[in-house]
Formats: sequence, C-alpha cells, structure tokens
Amino acid sequence: LVDDLLVEVKDGNKNYAPGLLTLQATKVEGESYARPDELLDDDGDESGDEVEYEGIISEILSDSSFVLGGLVVRHDAQTTFIYGDASLLAVGAKVEVEGDLLNADTLDADEIKFSRNGARVSGIVEAVNFDTRVVRVFGVDVLVPEEADLEDDRDGNDSLLLEDLRDGDYVDIRGQLTSEGVIATQLERDEPGDTELRGAATDIDPVNRTLTILGVAVLTSNVTEYEIDDDDDGVDDGFDDTAGADEFFDMLNEGQSVVEAKWDGTVISSTVPADELELED
Repeated sequence: LVDDLLVEVKDGNKNYAPGLLTLQATKVEGESYARPDELLDDDGDESGDEVEYEGIISEILSDSSFVLGGLVVRHDAQTTFIYGDASLLAVGAKVEVEGDLLNADTLDADEIKFSRNGARVSGIVEAVNFDTRVVRVFGVDVLVPEEADLEDDRDGNDSLLLEDLRDGDYVDIRGQLTSEGVIATQLERDEPGDTELRGAATDIDPVNRTLTILGVAVLTSNVTEYEIDDDDDGVDDGFDDTAGADEFFDMLNEGQSVVEAKWDGTVISSTVPADELELED
C-alpha cells in the first residue's frame, strides 16, 4: 500500500455503517493509482467525490431516493439505469450505484445497475399461467417477461417458449427481486437437478437456525452444511470455507446478506430442511 493508491476494501462481516470513521476490512485489493485532484471537487474538499457502492436496498424513502447499506441514494431523470429502470427499485433488490458523495450519508447517483442474477430459484415447475406469464417454482411466483432469455438444455431445442413449459419440468430461473416480486431475466429448462433458492436473507432466527429467502421459510437440521463465500471469509485462497451453524448465523445481517439454500435432488416442499446454506458475496 502506498499513498494515492486506489483500493477496494471489503467488509465481509457487513458491520460498517455510513458515517463511521473506521471499517474492519476482511479484504483489501489495489485497483489503480489515482491523482489527488481526481478525488476532490472544484472547491478542494472531499464532498463531491465519485464513489461506487454495492449492496441491497433496505428502504424506499420516496420515488427518488432509497437506502443502501445506511447510505441515502438519490436519483432523478438524469440517472442512468442499467438492466432495468426506477420501477424495479425495491427492498431486497441488489444494486450497484455510482455517483457523487455529497456527505457521509448521501449520494447523488449518476448510474444505478441492477444485478441480473440477484434472485435465483431452481426446481420443479408447480404451475404455469400463460396469460399472466407467471411460473411457480418451489413456492416462488416468477414473472417471465417476453424479453427474458429462455433456453432448452434438456431437449436441445434451438428455442423455448413459455407455452412449452409443463408442470413437472425442471427449470433454473435467474432474475431480479422487485416490488412486484421476482422478474426473470433468464430461464433454462434442464434435466432434473438440485433445488436451490438465492436471495437476501430475512426473518433470520439464530436460535432456531431458520431464515427466509424470496418469501420461502428455510429450515435447517443438524446435518445442514454451512459455507462462506471466499470473498467474505477474508482469505482469498480460491476456496469457500465451511463454517459452524453459530458462526454462519452470526455473520448474517437482516435483509442485507445474500444466501443460497440448496436441497439435494428435486424437493417440492420447503418443510424439508436444507442440505446446504452458503453466504455469498
């Protein structure tokens, strides 16, 4: 580390709140050198710095502002949206924002990019409504818009239409969590595999070791395995680390931690305890 080196620091424990003057980093990565004048505004102070911030929306304040990790993000007609628009902003949505930091608590966004893979559900199709284009998988209703990418890896067809889906098909759906629910950006029909859910963890109960993902209550048992994404454990060794149940739940933050739950094989009921929980970056 040297002066004026632009770095990215990661708080894998997610304990930092905007306004605090210290952060306990679990990872520091050098990006590139930056000139001091690039980090200052015309007045020579630190307000107006261009910053990037990624996280999960915890509160919608108005039609033009929301809270991201304790930071108030403001947007307007000049803000550029990538992979969506302002209508997709919702509690639980994962976004990356770029803009001017006005003070320790407020950022004016120049760009807001949605994660196209912030929500995921893989499993057996329980129902398809062709009129509303809603597919239910593992208790999660997913809207599949016409612009979503549909692929058929099971039969090898060049194209797949929503009308081709049938109850009992195995699908892997990835998309975005919005105020209207999960909206698919990609749907793949495949041979039956594991059942999976991924999204922001809510209703976290460390005592009973339960949580909710995409509105589905996830149970655990004494044989459930716990993993921590390599980027979150503070050691960049290329491997995810296993963890005990207590350690895993201690690292979770309500509505902010992204967790993937996995059941071996095709499971149709969430009353079956998950075989694996992974805390993701």
